[in-house]
Amino acid sequence: MKQYDSASRMSTKGPAPLEIERKHGRSRFLMGFTLVEVLLYIGFLAIMTGFFAGVLFTVIRVQYKETASAEVSQQAEFLLNTIKRNVIDSALIEMDSGSATSTLTLRMANSAVDPTTIYLDGTTAYIKETATGTPVAITTNEILVDSLSFTKYSNAPAPDSIQINFTISYNTTNIQRQTTKSYTTAISRVSAATFDSNLIPGADSSYSFGTASNRWSTGRFSGDVIIEGNTVVATATNPYTEALYVWGDIHASSYLQFSKNSATSPAATDCDSDTERGRMSIGTTDNRVYLCNGAVRGWDYISLTD
Repeated sequence: MKQYDSASRMSTKGPAPLEIERKHGRSRFLMGFTLVEVLLYIGFLAIMTGFFAGVLFTVIRVQYKETASAEVSQQAEFLLNTIKRNVIDSALIEMDSGSATSTLTLRMANSAVDPTTIYLDGTTAYIKETATGTPVAITTNEILVDSLSFTKYSNAPAPDSIQINFTISYNTTNIQRQTTKSYTTAISRVSAATFDSNLIPGADSSYSFGTASNRWSTGRFSGDVIIEGNTVVATATNPYTEALYVWGDIHASSYLQFSKNSATSPAATDCDSDTERGRMSIGTTDNRVYLCNGAVRGWDYISLTD
C-alpha cells in the first residue's frame, strides 16, 4: 500500500487546514472564518441586540406608565372615599346651592369633628376637623391635584347632594410617565339632618338660619328662646324698626309683662312719630300707664288705682 506523509497531503489545492492536535495517530484541524463571514455575524448580532434593546425599553416604558396610572387611580379612589364617608355622616352641607367652590364644609352631629372641612391648598387635598383642628393631607406628593370643586344641589324633600369634580396627575417631569385623569361624581346624604349634641356655629354672629328665599316652616322649642337682635313676627314685610313687631293678634294664656318703666312720663322724643304709635310704659311714681298715640297726641295715659 502506498504511503503518504503529511507534507504530501498539504500539497492539495485550496487553503490548507491548520493541524492543531495529533493524538493516537489521528489529527484534528480547525478551518478559519473569512472576513465576509465575520462581518455578517457582527451585523446579525447588532441587529438582534438592537431589537431586544427596543423591546426592553418598550417594556420599561409601559411599566413606568402603568405604575404612574395605578398611583393616580389609587389616590383618586382614596380621595373620593374620604369625601363620600364624611358627606354621608354629615348633618348638614353648609354651602350655597348651585355655586361651585373649592371648599366643602360639613356640619357634623359629633361636636368632636364639627365642622369638617375638605379643601384644596396648592396641589394637595386636605381635611380639617373642627375650626381649630390641624389639617391632614388626603393626597401625597406623588400626585398633583390640579383642580377640585364642589357643587351643592338641593331637591327638597330629598337629602342634599354634592357634585365633585377634580383632576389628578402624576408628579413627574418625565414625559414617559406623565398621567392625568379627571373625575366627576355625585354623593348624596342618606338622611335628613339629625343632631345629638349642641348646634354651635363656627364663628360668633356670622351665620344665618335660613334665607329670604329658603325659609323654615314650623319651629318647636321646649326651652327658652333668647333673641338679642330685632324680632319680626309677621306675614308680610315689616316696615318698622322696633325690637318686636307682631303683624296680627296676640293671644296670651298667661301674663303679658312689659319691663319698660320710668318714674314719671316717658321722654317726648320716644313718641314723636306715627311709626312709634302703640308703645307702652308704666310710671312707677305717678302710677300711670302711658300709651304712645302718634306724633300729634304724643303720650296718653291711664291713671291706676288700687
